[in-house]
Amino acid sequence: MMAAADAQLSDTIEEEFLKCKICFELFVSPRVLPCLHTYCEQCLVPLIAQGKGRVCCPECRSETDVRGNVCNIKPNFFINGLLDLFKSRNGNRDTACSTCLSSKGTTAAASTRCLDCAIFLCRACTDGHRSSRLTFAHSLVSTKDYTSEGPDREGGGLCQRHNETLRFFCDTCSASLCRTCRMHDHQSHRVRTLADAVGTKKPQLQSLLSSLDGALESAVQHGQTVDARIEVLEGASESIKEQVSQFISRVIEQLFEQQSTVLLELQNFVTQQRSSYLAVKEQLSAHVSSAENTKHFCQQVMETGQDYQIVQLESLVSSHIKKLQEFQLPSMDTKIPSLVVMCEPPASAFQLKFDVFANSSPQLDGTSAVPAQPHVVSSASAEASRQAPGQPENLGRPPPTESTTTQGLPRTSGASPVPRNTSSPEVTAIVMSVTRAVELPSPAPAARPVTPSAQGLSAACYLRTFETDDSSSSYEENITGMSCFQNGDVALADEQNGLIKRFTRNGREKWNISLGSNIRPCSIAVCDNEMFFSSNKKIYKAFEDGDTMQISNLRGSQPQYPIAAYRNEYIAVSEGTACTVSLYDPEGKLMGRVQPRNYCGGKFLFLAVNSREEFIVTDTVNKKVLLFSRSGNILNTYQSPYVPFSICVDKWDNIYVVESNKRISQLDPDGDFQAEFVTFRDGFKPKLVTADRHGHVFVTNRSGSVRVYKIGDHSKPFSAYGAF
Repeated sequence: MMAAADAQLSDTIEEEFLKCKICFELFVSPRVLPCLHTYCEQCLVPLIAQGKGRVCCPECRSETDVRGNVCNIKPNFFINGLLDLFKSRNGNRDTACSTCLSSKGTTAAASTRCLDCAIFLCRACTDGHRSSRLTFAHSLVSTKDYTSEGPDREGGGLCQRHNETLRFFCDTCSASLCRTCRMHDHQSHRVRTLADAVGTKKPQLQSLLSSLDGALESAVQHGQTVDARIEVLEGASESIKEQVSQFISRVIEQLFEQQSTVLLELQNFVTQQRSSYLAVKEQLSAHVSSAENTKHFCQQVMETGQDYQIVQLESLVSSHIKKLQEFQLPSMDTKIPSLVVMCEPPASAFQLKFDVFANSSPQLDGTSAVPAQPHVVSSASAEASRQAPGQPENLGRPPPTESTTTQGLPRTSGASPVPRNTSSPEVTAIVMSVTRAVELPSPAPAARPVTPSAQGLSAACYLRTFETDDSSSSYEENITGMSCFQNGDVALADEQNGLIKRFTRNGREKWNISLGSNIRPCSIAVCDNEMFFSSNKKIYKAFEDGDTMQISNLRGSQPQYPIAAYRNEYIAVSEGTACTVSLYDPEGKLMGRVQPRNYCGGKFLFLAVNSREEFIVTDTVNKKVLLFSRSGNILNTYQSPYVPFSICVDKWDNIYVVESNKRISQLDPDGDFQAEFVTFRDGFKPKLVTADRHGHVFVTNRSGSVRVYKIGDHSKPFSAYGAF
């Protein structure tokens, strides 16, 4: 029983006290920093060199000035004693004699321990120790007794300068002293015995420890307070994001409604005016034709008619000409449509207010304050808030408060706000600051084409939704891969049913391939208009007639290997926790591997390759999107607030990322966030995204419901297909 207890004590001592946190080995010459963290003497030397004479604790980061020498750091006598005890209790019955080991280089077994010198002695050295004039009075115990009684019988330790037992304590210097130290350096100081000092210091330490308990409890409570405030902060952030998104959705919906109304009104007006103008034109044409006929008739009569004929027709012709001359041009409605665009830059529609937290001490039971609702300004309030001439505008904004406010973009100077009535009061805070009239017949200036990347935003235009599920499938669909052909067709991999399907952009199924029960496609890519897919740590090539051919084995043991294609040259394979990308040509030959420099500790999942042969990979562990070159240089890193999953690039190298909050974010070709491409609020949960070379983006969920979006047009060529 005693042996088991000793073994347990030895394990506890080694685990908690005797291992250095730098080298993770047993302490060697341990030194204790003022922060009470202990390290090996040699482990501290590099830290002193790095800190230019100062030591920064690796654990608590506190700094200590040691004047460039590790010897200025106090030895940890307590750890030294525990080391000796641990070695003796750890089953090492042949503890070496400290004197023989240092003087003769031999390893004679120790039989006793000097409690004053804190060393082990063999039988011969024990006799010499007892015979020496300097050490005959030292306390010697057998190693067996020392092992059983431990440090309770240990002496006072040795002075580092004089190798004598520490017997005194200097209150002036707060240092333990040997007899020589007391007689020389501390003769005039306030000195007392160690026993007296311990009797005074122990109660003081006990009192400090008791007060530390209160400080710890207070710190824990403050930590809970911080956690509660973080929860409130994050809740407010999510609430504001949701409010902004809903607000924009309502604005867009109303704008589309107004677009339909305005365009219909314009069409009716133009149709009516055109009819009126055509009627006037018809009258003018008849008048011109009659005048031309009269003129031609008169000329013929004058040239070829007899005198009596001219005289007879003169009155009739004169009457008709007078009638033509009296013709009055019909009146026309001169109204021309003009457009007044009542729209302020969208950023000025929002205003963040940073108020002092209403409850300065949040409840520690988990309750938190409800985030405040947005301040909504109606059009009437906006009109009433207009300032007098010469005063700055405060249009559509709440009155100033003591809280700090910030605006997204500056207002357009010199703009005249025009109020309008809308059906939704939430939208009326966008009161107009830009008025533009288009007047005819002056020609309008030619518009300069603006591409989505130039704007920094590719507006998503929803086209259609088509279903790819098959009622004859044995299991519920699980779409794990999606890629596009050069003609715009889309291929989907159904892992659950072992199928690969091909659909046109309009949703018509061309064919599907059943791979059998042993092959489950994970990811799919189109390279040189041929299909490749990964399954069970292998890459296969699929043919339209249903045949498959394995072209390569994949390294590692990842549960899934997403793939993507670059031009017609190779297949790129994401290798998970290895944080690497392997490249295989269409025949399955390994072309090389790409690893971002100095990057580890993540997990690569989906990937894409843009036209510049740059790799875009999602790291689901670190919530990052990495953009790096084939040489391994990290070009950019996008830190997502959510977990990024599927990723693709369009034909202009814009990047689209499916994130865990049911949104697809758009990054520019350099990897910087631009905008939310689309956010799904109707229960649709996006899983995969891909883009074709014709400006379409395809999004699918797990069951294979595919939504198609159209983005703007560019002149930049597209050469990278596939995304997953």
